[in-house]
Amino acid sequence: MFGAGFGAEFGKARAFSELRGAERDEALMVVARTARWCLAEIGRMVGDVIENGSFEEDGHANPRAWLQAVMNCSRKDAGAMVRTSPN
Repeated sequence: MFGAGFGAEFGKARAFSELRGAERDEALMVVARTARWCLAEIGRMVGDVIENGSFEEDGHANPRAWLQAVMNCSRKDAGAMVRTSPN
């Protein structure tokens, strides 16, 4: 549901499919910016774990294995996250 930003009251929010023009575009960009921020934050977190080696505390052989376990993702996706982290 989208409204006048994140603080919109639930009852006043509208479905994305009802939005048009600039309001629709802004709603999409809010989500896109948030998604990019989340991906960057994941990268920073992975970089920190690589740097401090804390994945070993849980018995994982490497950061990729740790990511696979924690995020329940494929080996390929976990490897991509490790390769793109700022470590």
